[in-house]
Amino acid sequence: MTHETHEEHPNPNPQDDPSAVPLITVGVVGALTTVVLIVFLTALVYRTHDQLTRERVFAGEIAKVKSHYAAQEAELHSAHEMTQKPGVYRIPIERAMELVTQELAAEAATRPASRPVSEQARRP
Repeated sequence: MTHETHEEHPNPNPQDDPSAVPLITVGVVGALTTVVLIVFLTALVYRTHDQLTRERVFAGEIAKVKSHYAAQEAELHSAHEMTQKPGVYRIPIERAMELVTQELAAEAATRPASRPVSEQARRP
């Protein structure tokens, strides 16, 4: 085997020789991109797995909690007699506020108008 030198087979285009700096830059950027992509995909897989596990484990519990809240809401907005205190009724808060307002308006209408405090202070 003979050693051929560059002079024996000259390169017709001197730009064909690869430069080391761009080659190393592309290699490093490619390696970093690959590592970042692997880390991202691993995190995505674990997150999805945890979410699916939670959904499977708590699916029945979530339905129970939602039905319990719905029952409580229905009870809050309905009127019925208290079982612990016969003759005492529980009514929705909106209705209770209306009744209190009506009672206060009726009391104010039957009460004589009082003088303002400033007039009471002026008269001995």
